[in-house]
Amino acid sequence: MKKIISILTISLLLSLSIKWDCIQGKSLTVNERIISVFKLAKSEIISSSINVWGEYKKDLDITQMENMARSVADSMNLDIKSVQVSKDCSDSLKQVLLKGKDDMESIITVKLESLLEEDDKSENYLSIDVYHDGEFDMDIMSNRIKQVYTRYESTSHINTCVIGIFDGKSIDRQAKIGKELVNANFTIKYNPEDNKTYMWLATPIITDGY
Repeated sequence: MKKIISILTISLLLSLSIKWDCIQGKSLTVNERIISVFKLAKSEIISSSINVWGEYKKDLDITQMENMARSVADSMNLDIKSVQVSKDCSDSLKQVLLKGKDDMESIITVKLESLLEEDDKSENYLSIDVYHDGEFDMDIMSNRIKQVYTRYESTSHINTCVIGIFDGKSIDRQAKIGKELVNANFTIKYNPEDNKTYMWLATPIITDGY
């Protein structure tokens, strides 16, 4: 994005007050509620992302870590031809980084890290980052990710973020996305250079740069 000269940023926790279970006669997931905010606001969604990290228990050597990363990629339906893997190994760190595209054309990054502590114990982390141009089914993706973390008996912390745009200066729009409190973050910026207003909506926090 070009440098923004004049910016209005609003960050707030959103209270959920609209009865979404009346929409299309069904109850919506958190991800569906987020998407619905953009639709109700008539905003074009330009990108969606999911970021997950967690610890896994088993200590692995660098080859086993690569095998695990490739197994995760297979579970996430990555195109094997698109997969790229890099490895780093030192006395204090082992790391495997895998990138590729899945069957929904999302860009997925799988990272395994093993940090060696002074007592020769290691802390092992698995993170999965998903980026998609425009809108995609975040619930399908979230379910795939949850299955991966369950398989490896790993804790998981998930963050979702959607970015949309409006033509012109639209700084007074507000969003109410449900009937009970959700830990969400909402930010708006106006860019006079392209005469567009950008809106970020994430749960629980905005991780994409703005």
